[in-house]
Amino acid sequence: MTPQPGARLRAVATRLCDSTTIERVIEPLLADLRLEYADAVKRGRLWKSRWVRFAGYLTFMKVLAICGSERFLQRAERWTADEDRALARTIGISTVAMVATACLLLAPYRASFGVHSSEWRVLAYLIPQAIPLAIPVGFTLGTLWGLKSRVVSRQLKRVVLTLAIICSLASFGTTAWIRPAANQAFREFTFRRIVRDESASTRTLPKGPNELTLAELRQRLRSRPDADRVDRNIEFTYHMVLALPWATLALAFFALSVNQWRIRRVGLCAIAFSTCFGYYVLLVTGRTYALDGTLPAYAAAWLPNIVFAASSAALAKAAQTNTPPA
Repeated sequence: MTPQPGARLRAVATRLCDSTTIERVIEPLLADLRLEYADAVKRGRLWKSRWVRFAGYLTFMKVLAICGSERFLQRAERWTADEDRALARTIGISTVAMVATACLLLAPYRASFGVHSSEWRVLAYLIPQAIPLAIPVGFTLGTLWGLKSRVVSRQLKRVVLTLAIICSLASFGTTAWIRPAANQAFREFTFRRIVRDESASTRTLPKGPNELTLAELRQRLRSRPDADRVDRNIEFTYHMVLALPWATLALAFFALSVNQWRIRRVGLCAIAFSTCFGYYVLLVTGRTYALDGTLPAYAAAWLPNIVFAASSAALAKAAQTNTPPA
């Protein structure tokens, strides 16, 4: 029997919110989520039930973010106007960079499909594919440029890392559940456009690894007939869905470590480009090693995050000892 949505959310909320918030906000939210989800399932509206679940989880994460922010601000001892401006600048640059990155990723498809209304609808299918890449790139650029040439306090670092965690959670939800459905819709639309057959609208294309949700990928791995035979592509995709969303947090650590060194604008531009490009190269390299069996799938998927986390630790340690990094 499939558990009702929100079964585990309340346990998480009790650790982050007070009893008043749980009683007045969390409980009504989970009750509405269960009611709308049950109604959609009863009516046989599969996509509606999935959307209700996602929207409820997203709202729940927003509430947790607000609770966490309020807790943090209540415990804050020294929050200066300069730190407030630096945080606002970081958020602003991150938002602009995320939107710009998403537009760049969608530009080739925009040029190939034209300007008709149906093609604009297809571009909406591709937005979830761009979000998991646009968020870490945009947040990294925002952190590097928003906090450049200044001493970042522990308080400000905590806020930035909290925002990075929230972005990672949003990216995880998109990668695990929304992107597979959007990819499948895009494939089916493209198929109908190529074959130009009215009957094709009733066909359902078989799903590839990128069109499988996290639960479906896990099921594929568990249900393989031969335990010794591993579908490396499916296995790597499964671990990539788990690892890629946390690129935002890993790169945020790296950006904060870089900002401890007083680097000029030209050098900062070079570091920003090298960081994003280096992460992509590590991701592609890890996938290659996973598919040919050189590395285990989980190690290959987490390789970029591990490399940047280690680099962040090395930069932070070098900054503490006032020794320039090699």
